[in-house]
Formats: sequence, C-alpha cells, structure tokens
Amino acid sequence: MKYYVCFTVVKRFLSKSLKALWLLTAIGLVVFIASVFMEGIKLLLPYAMGCFLLGCVVQKFFRRYKKTGECTLTDQEIIVTSGENIAKYPLSLITEFKLYFRGYRGMELKPSQGRIILPNFSDGACNELVFRHKGEEVRIGLKFYQRHLNEMNTLFTIWEEQDISYELYGRKNVARKRFRA
Repeated sequence: MKYYVCFTVVKRFLSKSLKALWLLTAIGLVVFIASVFMEGIKLLLPYAMGCFLLGCVVQKFFRRYKKTGECTLTDQEIIVTSGENIAKYPLSLITEFKLYFRGYRGMELKPSQGRIILPNFSDGACNELVFRHKGEEVRIGLKFYQRHLNEMNTLFTIWEEQDISYELYGRKNVARKRFRA
C-alpha cells in the first residue's frame, strides 16, 4: 500500500424530531396558502408563518447521519472497519466500481439543488461508493471533506496506471473522470 485516502463511513437517516419539523413546516405552509382563500383562517397567519420559518431554520441544526466506521481506499484494496469487524476488498476482485459524489462538508449548494429560503451547505455525508465484490453489491456511505478531492484525484491517477476501472458521478449523476478541486 503506497497511497491511501481515509474516510468516515456514515449511514443516512431521518430522526423523528426532524420528521416532526418537516411536518410543522408543511402545516405552516398549507395554512398560509389556505389563508389567502379563506377569510376565517387569516387569524392563524402569524402562527403559520412562525411554524414555517421555525421549521426551516431549526432543521438546519439536525444531523442526518451517524458514523458507523472508517473506510480506507488504497492503491490495491478497499478496507472498511466497523467496530471490531474489518472487511477487505481487493481491487482486482471488484467490478462495477462507482463513486457517487454529492458534496463535501461545507460545500455551498445552489438554490436549485436544495432549499431556496436559507443558504444550503452540504454536510458531506451524502456520498456513496458502490461496487460488486464476488458477485455481491456493496454500498458504503462516505463523508467527504474538501481535502478529499485532491487526494482522490491522486488515487484516480494511480488506479488508471494500474488499469483499475471506476466511474465517478457528480451531482445530477453526470459522469466525470476527476474532481474539480
């Protein structure tokens, strides 16, 4: 192993409190729209706007993932550590290798890719490594930081020299060969 890149393995989830906030936000929006058409509901307008704005702001502070382990991508294998379990996947036995990149932690997302009310930044935990190992599909959620972009570009160069095929997909599933760092 000459070169490696380490990632945090994550599992995405939605907590009950986050779902409740989304419901509160949706109710606020529905009451606001209904108040335009129904005179009696106009009294609820301040509460509806409060619910909507509160829901939009507060959900920014909830984590939508949990750490489940570590993943090391090397020039020869992929090593996934979760608790006491260690899984090693030699690159020579991997097929259909795909990396879906959705953003690194702190990356500002365009309004059309997220919420339009508040600035939207990626938590870096919505990336996924998918491949087949001995016929079985393996999916690994990865948390990206900005430093990973250059490190992965270096690893891609090494893989290409070794004739290891991979596919990298950016936002909107557009295929590319390198990260724009």
